[in-house]
Amino acid sequence: MKPSNFFQAAAVAAACFAWSFAGTPAKAQDVTLKFATINGETTRAFKEIQAPLTQAIEKDSGGRLKIDIRGPGPNGFGKPAEYLDLLRKGEIDIAYTVQGYTPGQFPGTTVGELPLMYRSSEDGTRALWGLYKEGLLDKEYAGLKVLALNISAPFGIFSANKPINGIKDFHGMRIRVPSPTVGLALARMGAVPIGLPLNLIGESIANHMVDAISYGADPLESLTGSDGKPVADQIKAAYDCRFAAPALMIVMNQKAYDALPKDVQKAIDDHTGWALSLAMAKDRDTSEAAAKQRLQQSGRYAFTVMTPEQHDEMAKLIAPVIDEWKKSVASQGLDADKLLQRAQELAAQKTASAN
Repeated sequence: MKPSNFFQAAAVAAACFAWSFAGTPAKAQDVTLKFATINGETTRAFKEIQAPLTQAIEKDSGGRLKIDIRGPGPNGFGKPAEYLDLLRKGEIDIAYTVQGYTPGQFPGTTVGELPLMYRSSEDGTRALWGLYKEGLLDKEYAGLKVLALNISAPFGIFSANKPINGIKDFHGMRIRVPSPTVGLALARMGAVPIGLPLNLIGESIANHMVDAISYGADPLESLTGSDGKPVADQIKAAYDCRFAAPALMIVMNQKAYDALPKDVQKAIDDHTGWALSLAMAKDRDTSEAAAKQRLQQSGRYAFTVMTPEQHDEMAKLIAPVIDEWKKSVASQGLDADKLLQRAQELAAQKTASAN
């Protein structure tokens, strides 16, 4: 989706920003906000959505905000796995990151990461945002100003060395996973899950640390891999199973937000929330479908689509993971059955009513 179309669809929804805040009340022309994003500066998400949107936020603030957006790397604001801690400490002000990078801190949110829950980013995002707005996730987002919540388009499995024609081919494969929940499910099918942030994927494939990755087709084409080439160049096969996807968030330090002038807060609020979350989801779904088509038509990859029979087999194998998830969530004082049922209901609504 081109930037101009995204702005219109999102009501100029701000997909990620960056802020640097000193902790004292902001003054006109004197607010720099640091934003750390997990997306590298070569990715489509950074170049076509995040950077243009931060510019739109600056403009809408009347020039009172300076947005410093950086991806991971030598010039970044830290490592992706550290973003949430840096945010809570006030060393950065906004982060676009994966909740699963900090295991245990977002137990209710993991309902969005359960395998085979959603067919699209839009369905998963509707469910997660609805749970948050209904107050079912209040404790885990305490101290954070939530700007957007998102479930990525359900990932396939991309192999660096052999075709994947069915579940049996997972046996013994070392697969990079985006979250512990996804890892547990893949382990039930014989895989060896390995948790890695985005910036280590290419290197880990090149060093044979992993055999495959649970990832999206669209970011596969723009994520920098080994030798500066896209990770897509390191992949030989794709298994389109729409297995599971990580939850993501754009969050701001609540104290930093509260200290901003009201009109500057409005500039942020006008470009975030449900409209942003939904626009991001629609963009993900559209881009993912187009990327899959390119991969399939290129002739460079062994491309296999999961059959209905394989789906049913997978669902049976991972059923114990759902039960274990319920026990884990319940042990932290949450009503797992309520979360799961409500998430399924919200995902099935097919409307933009999660306001």
